[in-house]
Amino acid sequence: MTKIIVEPTSRRAKFVLRVLAILAIAGLVSALAYAGLALTRTGGRVAALWLPNAVLVGILLRTRNNSCPWIVAACFAANVVTNMLVGDVPSVAVTLSFANATEVVIAIFVMRRAFGRNPEVGDLRTLGAFLALAIMAPLASGAVALTGLATNDQDMLTAYGSWVISDGLSLAIVTPLILVAVDAWRARRPLTRSTATNWGVLLCLALIGSVLIFSQERFPFLFLACPIVIVAAFRAGIPGTAASVGIVAVVASIATFLGTGPIMLVHGDVAAKILVLQAFLATAFAMGLPVATVLAGRETLRRQLADAQSFTSTILDNMQEVVFRTDTAGRWIFLNPAWENLTGYSVRESLGWTTTKLLHTEDKAVTLDIYPKIAVGDLEEARLRQRFFTASGERRHIEVLVRRLTDGDGRFIGTTGNIRDVSEAVHHDRELAESEARFRCMAEAAPVGIFRADALGQVTYVNRLWCEKVGLTVNESLGSGWMQAVADPQAYADDPAFTGFHAAGDVRRRTVRLRGVAGDDLWVETVNAAEFDENGTLTGYVGVIVDVTVQRAATEALRDSERKFQTLANLAPAGIFRTDGTGNCQYVNDAWLRLTGFEDDSWRNDGWTTSLHPDDRDRVYAAWAAAVAERRAFREEWRWVRKDGSISWVDGIGRPEVDEKGVVSSFVGVNIDITERRAAEVKLAEREAQLELLATNATDAVFRIGLDGRCRYASPSVGRLTGIDPAQIVGRQMLARFHPEDCATVTDAFLNLASGSLSETIITYRSELAGEPGVYRWLEANCGLVRDVAGRPSEVIASIRDVSSKKEMEEALRQARANAENATSAKAAFLANMSHEIRTPMNGVLGFTELLAASSLDQEQQRQVQLIAESGRAMMRLLNDILDISKIDSGQMEISSEPVDLRHKLQNCVRLMEAVAMSKGLLLTLDIDPVLPEYILSDALRIRQIALNLIGNALKFTDTGGVTVRASVLDQTLLIEVIDTGVGIPDDRLNAIFQQFAQADGSIARRFGGTGLGLSISSELARLMGGAIDVRSELDKGSTFTIRLPLQVTTRNSNEQAAFAAAERNEPLAKRARILIAEDYEINQMLMLSLATAANFDAAIAKDGAEAVRMVEDAAADGKPYDLVFMDMQMPLVDGLEATRRLRARGFSAERLPIVALTANAYQDDIRACLEAGMQTHLSKPVRTRDLTDVISRFVKNTMREKALDQPVLLSADSIQDLYLERRETTLKVIATAVREKHLDKQSLAHITDLLHKLAGTAGFFGEAALGSAAAELEAQLTRVASDETLSVLSDGWPKLADAA
Repeated sequence: MTKIIVEPTSRRAKFVLRVLAILAIAGLVSALAYAGLALTRTGGRVAALWLPNAVLVGILLRTRNNSCPWIVAACFAANVVTNMLVGDVPSVAVTLSFANATEVVIAIFVMRRAFGRNPEVGDLRTLGAFLALAIMAPLASGAVALTGLATNDQDMLTAYGSWVISDGLSLAIVTPLILVAVDAWRARRPLTRSTATNWGVLLCLALIGSVLIFSQERFPFLFLACPIVIVAAFRAGIPGTAASVGIVAVVASIATFLGTGPIMLVHGDVAAKILVLQAFLATAFAMGLPVATVLAGRETLRRQLADAQSFTSTILDNMQEVVFRTDTAGRWIFLNPAWENLTGYSVRESLGWTTTKLLHTEDKAVTLDIYPKIAVGDLEEARLRQRFFTASGERRHIEVLVRRLTDGDGRFIGTTGNIRDVSEAVHHDRELAESEARFRCMAEAAPVGIFRADALGQVTYVNRLWCEKVGLTVNESLGSGWMQAVADPQAYADDPAFTGFHAAGDVRRRTVRLRGVAGDDLWVETVNAAEFDENGTLTGYVGVIVDVTVQRAATEALRDSERKFQTLANLAPAGIFRTDGTGNCQYVNDAWLRLTGFEDDSWRNDGWTTSLHPDDRDRVYAAWAAAVAERRAFREEWRWVRKDGSISWVDGIGRPEVDEKGVVSSFVGVNIDITERRAAEVKLAEREAQLELLATNATDAVFRIGLDGRCRYASPSVGRLTGIDPAQIVGRQMLARFHPEDCATVTDAFLNLASGSLSETIITYRSELAGEPGVYRWLEANCGLVRDVAGRPSEVIASIRDVSSKKEMEEALRQARANAENATSAKAAFLANMSHEIRTPMNGVLGFTELLAASSLDQEQQRQVQLIAESGRAMMRLLNDILDISKIDSGQMEISSEPVDLRHKLQNCVRLMEAVAMSKGLLLTLDIDPVLPEYILSDALRIRQIALNLIGNALKFTDTGGVTVRASVLDQTLLIEVIDTGVGIPDDRLNAIFQQFAQADGSIARRFGGTGLGLSISSELARLMGGAIDVRSELDKGSTFTIRLPLQVTTRNSNEQAAFAAAERNEPLAKRARILIAEDYEINQMLMLSLATAANFDAAIAKDGAEAVRMVEDAAADGKPYDLVFMDMQMPLVDGLEATRRLRARGFSAERLPIVALTANAYQDDIRACLEAGMQTHLSKPVRTRDLTDVISRFVKNTMREKALDQPVLLSADSIQDLYLERRETTLKVIATAVREKHLDKQSLAHITDLLHKLAGTAGFFGEAALGSAAAELEAQLTRVASDETLSVLSDGWPKLADAA
């Protein structure tokens, strides 16, 4: 008895897992379909957001097995069920599901047909084709869907457009995301620290940016998400782009469905908002993915180029042949290492030798004859067989290929080529000739035909027997003459002789009909083998010819008999099998193979049992073995499991065959396919069980309500919700016991459902508790309309749940949010008031302290004035720190992105702190890695702020040793380290020092002072710039603070280059700086002249832009050019911008004449306009002496500036103060009169704007910073509104200006 082959457990497990995976995918598609229809369908049948098709296409494109048809079929069935659950009649449900399946099949077929089974998203051509397919596939599926939508009462064109847009956008967004995610997961590598940091920063940036964009709905800031995607493309390629788009999509979707974010600015229903959301995500993805694709392509090319270079070098070093190059005189100038192996001489000693030095005397003469012909161009290349002598004196045979080399002008510059050792080949040639003679002797004595052919298939030898068989002579058979003996030459035209050989050992057999000597058919079998040399090159063919005429006749007779039987068997619709007498299977027909899934002969004997279903194998095999043993009929039903995992049910019938002696010689039987019948039986049983399970275990109370409002059915869970037996509710009126405020809403919704106006709705309402009059609870009813076959309303299905707890939590959440917003507003208001109240007096204190310091004071007075100034600056620093913390906490801190000269910035920081280091006797050094780029893209101000804070802290806490500032690059990350030898920080306080108002311990504040804000601010600023700060420290030995920022290399713009050139000018002799101040306001003229005189600069005044241009030209003509111009932006006749443009146009370049803008407000638009006009930088009013001297020191080198001890200031502070107060009162009176008389013509507007500009530029210097800010704000508003709104703006701004005054 044969033995049963038990299928391995792993195979059953794989099958179960594959079935579960298919069901999971179908469940996911069904859930997405239901969610899309339930959440985004507004009024029509088509959902505004349709994700199932996109998700399914992404899964199928990355499915590695042959389960795609089954997945599509399962998802089709799930889609039908979902459509029916949301209220579609069966015909509509099937039609729409078929449309979705059509769309998926089109997408899969086109992509795989065009780009293979695994299309690469990183290929631009593939990406473009997929985006086009995202339009074409929905167009096709939408046409199919229209046949189902025609039964609904809706505009067909609108429905078609909605279908195409929702499906197309989902395909364009979701499918690429899935493909990228799967590819990234499959190609994942161990996560390094730098990669984790990069991804962490990237994901945080995407999350924070998305939250900031979608946490407000006041401004349409959707476009700000695009830079996030682009940054992700540059930082992390295609996976980063997909991850950032995914984060943006999640945040945007959550915000949109919560009713917040810029999408809420869209006017329209939910469908319109979802459409805009999808279009926005598609645009962001379409911008980022091509960029990431191009970058990935470039990186691939770079790696390939490096690999190619390395590969070329490796080839040259490891070639067995000598590669050489010679000069024009025939001397070696390059030899690869193979030279040493061939000759025994080293490459170094051989370079410079003539190429003929080692040659045999006879070969040397030939070479000396050929080389001149190559030199003059008569020969381009030559191949020579030569002999030479090695270092050991051995003679070797070589083959030399020499090629002529020329330069770009065609002049001869030498030769190149290769040398191959052919000593063994020469030896083999001799042996081959001897072997050939032996071969011919044996072939002539062989009993079969023998032939040989060259590499081109031309016969070079045939033996005597061949000629006798076909009646041709030897000469007639050579070459292609043997074809004369072929009865059917077309066979060789279709399948030429001597083809199909690829490597040594390949043998080809074929049966050929020839014409014999008597003209009859001569059937022969030819056996050919190819011959290859040691290099794998085809050299020829050898073969034999055997006469098989008799054997072929017998074979044909047997084949004809079998063909007749096979034809009959293949025509049978049932699977037919036949076994021997012991039950071992020997024959099956095609239908049987299709049923079982066998593709080879593994079914033979008892191999057929391997395809039996594991649950049927023991039963079926036992019954079959019993039937064979008892020689009786057999019948069973069982399942076949095909290799692709599919299952077929069969009814198997078998009977024994008896020979003429009455002995059972075999069994024959059939397998009848009953798969569809069994599937229908199982499906029916499953459906009945599912319905029973749902009704018994559903947590929601489910009702079937007639159109009259009476209950037709109540599920068992109704008792848990209402406390009433479900049987008692059947027949009752359901439109009762509502809260008075909700009664009309619920009734209207039900009537709309009953009338067919609505197909589904969700209602939240309050219902009175049974037995507790006046007590209500919140319920949520998900209602759907059921229609009959004719499409008429039949009944309403309602799923009701208790949402009282949810409502209570929502109310608590709203109250908590309101409290938090109130607290935040109070904090912001307090900090704003504190800023105003402290800055106003401190600006005056600092301004007049500088003027007082410039006057004639004795040494003690100078010291006291410096203490006042230092105390004031300390107060301002503390205020700035607090305001920075406030801005960071409220999300208002802005980080700019501009070209930064990091070397220059760090050098300035170190120079600023050198005085502190020298006062403590410390060594302050700067170490910059040479590979650091000249310019990076970052925020220069914040880098300086962080660096100064860390350097200042290091110097503060270091008493001996020194501080080192080091800048370097590590894996596209900028590292700035501040290393000190100070007191160090305990391990348990390393994290606490970055908290606000925190220090290492209480003694630090007492010993060194400070507020504990600096590190907190620096850490937050680094985070906002996409980086971080970390610290390593050892107590009593020192600390190392490291700033890690993303490295983005850039170049400086033209204005920065001009500024740099101007700053680097180097005059041959030191001189007193000559500056021109273009300012039309007398008070500012006096202040600037006072500051310039106090700093010992030679200053002149121009009252407007035209005069400034004229004075610059006159000074240049007189040979006394100005070193620098301070240019006010707003002046009569010609403003500062126009004056700058005129100077640049007349040849006064930035290198020749730097121009610095004077602005009352440092708005970004104003600064940009200054730089575009040709200015180098700007100063914000009020200007301090240090600001003036810093700018002049930066742009004017080699100037003599000594403190003028005896030079008087042009005007005293009191006289300037009196003049300021006079002009201040004039400005306020003019504005008050215009507001009171409600009259503001064009001339008056210009006059008031000019007065406000001047007040904004001077008020801060006299301790009235709030007044200056109010004047600047009002001036900006007046210049930005239409002329008919200026009076209203002036009237609204006057109270604030008056309060500040």
